[in-house]
Amino acid sequence: LKPGDEIFFTKADGTQVKFRVSVPNHYPYQQVPVSEVFAPAGPARLRLITCAGTWLPSEQTYDQRLIVTAELVHN
Repeated sequence: LKPGDEIFFTKADGTQVKFRVSVPNHYPYQQVPVSEVFAPAGPARLRLITCAGTWLPSEQTYDQRLIVTAELVHN
């Protein structure tokens, strides 16, 4: 995903909500800004979080986290 890409989410009632990717960021896996990523206040956002980078066998994880932020698009 890159800035400007659109993500559509279908709610339980069948209505669709559109988000637009604003920021994809890579963070070292032990330095993710948790308070920022999971901030309870502010505008509606969608955050997609996954592993990225190089596999670290000794730690059984990847060395980075990819966090893609998408902002709600009001129609």
